[in-house]
Amino acid sequence: MFKLKFRIDKQYLIAHSIKRLWRFCESPFPEWSKLSYDLNKKYPAGIDFLSDPSLSFLGKTLSKNEKQAKKIISEILKTKQFQRLYKETNVYLKMVKKQWDQNKKIAVDTIKNLSGLEMPLQEIKVFITHPKTGNGMAIPYYDAIMWGHSEDLPNYSTIYICHELMHLLTQGAKNQDIMHVLIEFMTDKKLREIVNNEKLEYIERVAPNMPPHIKNKINLSRKILPYWEEYLTKKKPKNIFELEKYIIKKIAE
Repeated sequence: MFKLKFRIDKQYLIAHSIKRLWRFCESPFPEWSKLSYDLNKKYPAGIDFLSDPSLSFLGKTLSKNEKQAKKIISEILKTKQFQRLYKETNVYLKMVKKQWDQNKKIAVDTIKNLSGLEMPLQEIKVFITHPKTGNGMAIPYYDAIMWGHSEDLPNYSTIYICHELMHLLTQGAKNQDIMHVLIEFMTDKKLREIVNNEKLEYIERVAPNMPPHIKNKINLSRKILPYWEEYLTKKKPKNIFELEKYIIKKIAE
């Protein structure tokens, strides 16, 4: 039976919080920054390892700089800073779970209807991190979603956890760029319109100072939108994978 299981993995929480500080200057609170900087003086190789952006850190054996990384985690687990980090993350987890429980029926019904796909039978783990250290990622290998973000709009966590859930469901896509646009139309736009009772613009305006990859994404979205609107109206093709194939063919013509 499909279910989201919200939990905190202490090791991953530490690794992610260090990574966001060192890679993106995001910190849950000032004392965490000071602790991380102090540990970097003692274990620079370990901090560098833990801040690796490719590190998923779930159940993996540490290899490179393993000893320093383990010492950092061991020391952090004993600190008041970690106690605060865990406490605040746990409060956030309870908020996210309550929001999901309130929205799950309409959210699941909406993405099932729009995608034409069934929900997975297994439990999906949602690993929660501190909301001030941005996180949103699907890890198919673990049937897991990594999540932590400020609530930038009503029902933000519901909408974007569904976004990551769709990445789990569509990992076999032929064209990830096209599928990502379809997921955005489905969750970031349509689901948001439904749960928040609002009307959205689907295509962002291109600004002169935008990076090329953002402009390319907007241009691709503009090409895909008519096929998405037709899909909603005619309910054909039968699911999002068939729609993706149809769009690939049409764009190539």
